[in-house]
Amino acid sequence: MCNFERITYHCRHQIFRRYSYCHFARNDPVHACFGVKVLKREWCQAQEDCDDCIRQRERMMQQQQQQQQQQQQQQQQQQQGFQSLENDRASGSEEGRAQAEARVRPVQRPI
Repeated sequence: MCNFERITYHCRHQIFRRYSYCHFARNDPVHACFGVKVLKREWCQAQEDCDDCIRQRERMMQQQQQQQQQQQQQQQQQQQGFQSLENDRASGSEEGRAQAEARVRPVQRPI
């Protein structure tokens, strides 16, 4: 009968840890205990989340940051494209206007 402790976290997850082995588990090479598991201690971590929840929250924050960075890069690319269009139109040359219009209008190909 090995002794266990239960830790309850703020996220409502619980973990069980063995804190002492019974006679049979101490003498077994792989510390296998086939007896009853006895819950001797109970801890409440009201201020902390479990390790899994912390890792999951960190992953979500990283994904959100990556999405924000991608959106910012797309916005910058769009702004650069619009600025180059305006510069071509403002240049006044026929070639610049034709290039600007070609960028604005998609090429229509016959089917």
